[in-house]
Formats: sequence, structure tokens, C-alpha cells
Amino acid sequence: MFTGIIEDLGTITRIEKRSGLLHLQVKSKIFLSEKVGNSISVNGVCLTITAIKTDAAGFDIMAETVKKSILDYLKLTDKVNLERALKVGDRIGGHFVTGHVDGTGRIVEKRKVSGDYYVRVEIPGENMKFIVQKGSIALDGISLTIAKAEATTFTVHLIPHTIKTTTLGFKDVGNRINLEFDLLGKYVLNSREKVGISSPINEGFLRKKGFVRS
Repeated sequence: MFTGIIEDLGTITRIEKRSGLLHLQVKSKIFLSEKVGNSISVNGVCLTITAIKTDAAGFDIMAETVKKSILDYLKLTDKVNLERALKVGDRIGGHFVTGHVDGTGRIVEKRKVSGDYYVRVEIPGENMKFIVQKGSIALDGISLTIAKAEATTFTVHLIPHTIKTTTLGFKDVGNRINLEFDLLGKYVLNSREKVGISSPINEGFLRKKGFVRS
């Protein structure tokens, strides 16, 4: 479990495909205190450290994970967002992020507005049901708030610190990005679908179910 607060930008130092797995080696100062078997979020994907040497860690990635994410697009010297797993008692500065990405989106607009940055991301229309204005989303593992939702796109606003310390600083229009929709929202939607609730939860719905009385 993670919170979407990025700790460091790591550097890809090795990429290999062997025995049906994608092997990545990433260099970062955070690995100085880690060990084999620990979980790390790499661009929002929960990966297990399979090898470690000083400040570099190795990860073996299954085909299904490669298919769901943008990890296969990485090249040597590319930067990746890194976050260590949440410890019991830690502050939760973002929101609950599992590292199990739901798919990818594509940046269709990025511009600076009054000191902040405006980024619009396009996703498949069927996934818009997971997008809630003012709700949470993880982009490349970064916990962000959805500012606006449209037919097949949503918008987030970024402060300069996020631009400086994460992959969103150098990603541009046309680049793909890992997506993880809000865990609590997915559970709520799944529960509603299982019991056949298709109408929105509004005052009328609550009155019909007896939660609101005149």
C-alpha cells in the first residue's frame, strides 16, 4: 500500500527481457535502506525488489503488468517516480494507492496557468465512470485531485513542486501515463453494480430508500 507521495526520481540503469519477464534496474538513494523482498512503487506500479546492490535495485516484471502499464516504454537513463511502501503509523499525505494500475492514459494538453500547471488526460470512455470531480487519482503513482471531468478526458492541476520532483515535469502532450483509479470509489461502484443500482446517489435516491424524510 502506498499514498502517492513521491519520494525520489530514480534512474533506469538496466533493461533486459529474460524468461518471459521484463527486468529493470533502477538507481536511487532510497535503496540504501531497502532489502530484497520489499515493495516499491515504480511509476505507480507495485514491484518487488529481487536484487539490490548499494543504491541500485532490480525488479522482475510479469507480462500482465507490462501489458497494463507503460513500463515497457522505458529506456535507459529514463527517470521514474519512486515511493516506498507505507509503514503502519505513517502520515497519509495523499490517498490509498495499491500500485495495481488499471491501465494507461494519454496526455492531450499541458500548459502553465498562473504559476500552476494544467494537465488534461484522455482515457477510454468506459473508464470515465471511475472519474469523480474533486476525487482522487494516481498518475504514474502521484496522488492528485481531479479538477474537471469531461466525456473522455479529465484535468488535474499541478503545483510547481510536483512538476519539479516527478515525471510530470518532463512528460508532454502525446506521452502515456499509468492510471490507478481511487480504490474506495472502485469498491463503491462494484457494490452498486452487484445489487443492480444504476441510478445516481442523489436526494431522490435517498428519499426512495428511506434515508431522507420530509
